Amino acid sequence: HLAGAVEAGRQADLLFVKGNPLDNLLNLKQPEMVLKRGKRVRL
Repeated sequence: HLAGAVEAGRQADLLFVKGNPLDNLLNLKQPEMVLKRGKRVRL
């Protein structure tokens, strides 16, 4: 598992969800957007 910073010029894998997954894990099943190595992935 890697950790780092979200900054301009860096690559990142990010998962965007509407709700807080800490409140309800089902929020992870329907992501709004996914970035892999800084590039948007089609859902």
